[in-house]
Amino acid sequence: YFAPLLKKSIQISTGINGTLDNLHIPQIIIKEAGNSISASADVLNLPDTKNMVINLRLKEFSSTRSGVLSYLPKGTVPDSLLHYIPETFSLKGNYRGSLDNMYADLQLVSSDGNATVKGTMKNFSSQQTAMYDLAVTTDNIDLGKLLQDTSIGKITAKVKVKGKGFDVKTT
Repeated sequence: YFAPLLKKSIQISTGINGTLDNLHIPQIIIKEAGNSISASADVLNLPDTKNMVINLRLKEFSSTRSGVLSYLPKGTVPDSLLHYIPETFSLKGNYRGSLDNMYADLQLVSSDGNATVKGTMKNFSSQQTAMYDLAVTTDNIDLGKLLQDTSIGKITAKVKVKGKGFDVKTT
């Protein structure tokens, strides 16, 4: 899995303090070719991933499809899924919480359109007890490209989703 990284020149600038159960990262900058990440974070309860809590402030993650794929072993992303990764993109925003109880406020700007997601998700791993309260906006998202259907064009929308559970039969 590390083979794609061995020939890369990656610049990392960071400062980390604290202990594994209360880790503070005031700044981390990672650059390699056209890929760039700038963020800060607080991580609690490591290495206990079930109880881990992350407060991530993503100033910017920008890359390209080829840039992202260059980090992965060949064949990791099947050819049939490549169209879901925009040619260029930039993501910024905030994430707080655990893997099962989270708040996100993220903005995506891409060559396939732009989107924002803001809200909360809880018990996400349970089809019955999952709870969500999200506001999603899209601006010129190329839905036809994503769905590989030339009869569909770009879509701009504002959607609010609030509910419980993922099972259509019981919610």
